Amino acid sequence: MSTPRRSFSLRKFSRRELLKAGIYGTAAAVSLTNFPGCGDSASFVQTNPGTGQAPVEVVQATLECVMAPFSIGGRTYVLPSYNSVFPGPVIRCKPGQRLEVNVINNLPPNLDPVPPDINIPHHFYTTNLHFHGSHVSPFQDDIFSEIEPGASKLYTYDVPLDQPPGTHHYHPHKHSAVTWQMFGGMGSILIVEGPTDHVPEIAAAKEVPIVINELMLNPALDGAVNGNVPLYTSQNGVFSPNFRTWTMNGQQNPIFTIRPGEVQYWRVLQQAVSQAVPFQIVSQATGQPVPLHTVAYDGITYDQVQTVTDVLMAPANRVDFLLKILEPGMYDIKKLAFEQFSGASTSEVTLGTLVVTNETPDNMGIPTGALPSPNFLPPITTTEITNTRTITYNVEGGVPGGGPVLGPSADFPVNFTIDGERFNPNNVGNTFQL
Repeated sequence: MSTPRRSFSLRKFSRRELLKAGIYGTAAAVSLTNFPGCGDSASFVQTNPGTGQAPVEVVQATLECVMAPFSIGGRTYVLPSYNSVFPGPVIRCKPGQRLEVNVINNLPPNLDPVPPDINIPHHFYTTNLHFHGSHVSPFQDDIFSEIEPGASKLYTYDVPLDQPPGTHHYHPHKHSAVTWQMFGGMGSILIVEGPTDHVPEIAAAKEVPIVINELMLNPALDGAVNGNVPLYTSQNGVFSPNFRTWTMNGQQNPIFTIRPGEVQYWRVLQQAVSQAVPFQIVSQATGQPVPLHTVAYDGITYDQVQTVTDVLMAPANRVDFLLKILEPGMYDIKKLAFEQFSGASTSEVTLGTLVVTNETPDNMGIPTGALPSPNFLPPITTTEITNTRTITYNVEGGVPGGGPVLGPSADFPVNFTIDGERFNPNNVGNTFQL
């Protein structure tokens, strides 16, 4: 039976919404925004670090890890989440600010023992926080940090002035549990504001944050016990294609709207776990793809707008593009078929539907000149290269052509290796000079 789809047009995430902060009674702009139907839960404050020093602008956010129910495709599933919303809230900050994120782990207690091999999935309710695209010390978003159920941790990031602005990504990264948490949808967008936002054509465009998720949902599980994402104690426990569900902004095949000639600024995060997403928007009437006027990829702004008809996004990739369509009608937002690294082909999926309305056409513009791309990330020249290495990445066991399984991993017969060795947190393979 078909399920009615909810139609919505995402509002632009305001940068001028105000609330009161506790320090000095300063009015504070909200810097963390959720997707439609969710409230705000972060603040911007100003502190004085000491005599003779300039005040520090601090963005404060709270991420509470909790199991929560969500309606997806006409069913209710219980998933691990941030702040009981899916996707997680969008966090905003600027270079020069301090970002403070308080992660509170209210997931259920772990009942399984720690296995002898760290590569065996375990302790699915232990978590941490990690960023993609942020120029911070590895000690600030340490993937080896563990926040146990019932505990919390305050992450503090001094966003450097040379931090590339754009669309970035935050998510849990606790080794041996990150796949389960990501298959449940944990994670979202970090927006670092910058000069690109002030380009007149971009500033005039409606901002539309998009999160694409690849979920693993088993409706046969009792969500009240462990949720509906299988606790994968074996490879077959989670990677069943029957459990795979694709969503955009937490919904199956949602409807987005745009006026003819209107320009919208889409910030798209590909938050799948195991599959690449060749992204394309296609006219239902003609079958022709629409142009995507790309501004940035993975938070790095292009020298000028690059117009393409599709863009390939691996998990955690982000692409920012301007969307302008003149012809009213229905358009499919697609994940095209793709051959994965293992040789397995993935099928085409309609992720959402875009409706170009019959309203009076707009005549909004697309930037034609140079964009304010960062000049602090120059290309690496051949004279700077001091050494050449050959590093072999491989997947062994559990995939077509995979090699033998190494070590005590019979319950999870897939090995991801580098130069024939599986991950070992105590093994320092290479040391580099900064």
